[in-house]
Amino acid sequence: MKKKYFENLVIIGVVYSLICILLTTTGLTQETCQGDLDENGVIDGVDLSIFSKNFGRYDCNLCKEDDEVNGIYRICNYLPWSHGNYWRFTTGDRIIMNEKRTCASGYSGTRYGTTSYEFEPIMEVNENGWIMAGCQYDEGILEEKLQHQIVFIPPEVKPGDSWNVAQHTEFIITGRFIGIESTTVPAGTFYSLRFEFDVSETGGSCSFKTTLWLAKGIGPVKIHRTNASPADCLGCMFVCNPENDLIKLNTPAELIWAVINGSLVP
Repeated sequence: MKKKYFENLVIIGVVYSLICILLTTTGLTQETCQGDLDENGVIDGVDLSIFSKNFGRYDCNLCKEDDEVNGIYRICNYLPWSHGNYWRFTTGDRIIMNEKRTCASGYSGTRYGTTSYEFEPIMEVNENGWIMAGCQYDEGILEEKLQHQIVFIPPEVKPGDSWNVAQHTEFIITGRFIGIESTTVPAGTFYSLRFEFDVSETGGSCSFKTTLWLAKGIGPVKIHRTNASPADCLGCMFVCNPENDLIKLNTPAELIWAVINGSLVP
């Protein structure tokens, strides 16, 4: 019995060491992990509490640090996608809800909830980048919008990169990474990645631009819709409002505070 006990300890020690090596070599951080252990450190009947002190999460996504020397920025560092993370903006709130869903496309994601906006897309941050799984809630009703997932931002970007986000029967979206800039909002001043998305409704009836600023380890700190054509165009992305109020629609959403992985920002 004693021998068996020590053999088990050796096995646990080896596994523990391998996990630590993996964490060290891949740059895995707690912020990039999805899914909690239960209060006893157990999931699916497997006791993982020995690892909870190190990262406390289950089913973790690997996220390496940016390669700034070569101008490579990894989006997983800028969108901490864990349920409970909460952002309060000047125009309303956003929260990653504890609701996983698989869309008709076959892709899965987490509900990106809101207290004031109209749309709640099913989104995820994974090896494909920041993706929408193909469905969303519109005023509480689930809609299957696409039969495939779309990549809002690729997993790695360099300044000047551009890509096709989506080409749908109703709209076309293209994205580009402008670069890094200092952004001041009520929550403070952040060095942020700036992305611009051009959206055109099919047939040219409405078009606009949405600019998104993402701060490392925090997520979106500012979202602004501009260049609407015609001026009364109600198209929107991330800053929609149920009243279809053009003043609110064109007002920048600026971060006031956030709770990221249990920590208050600022």
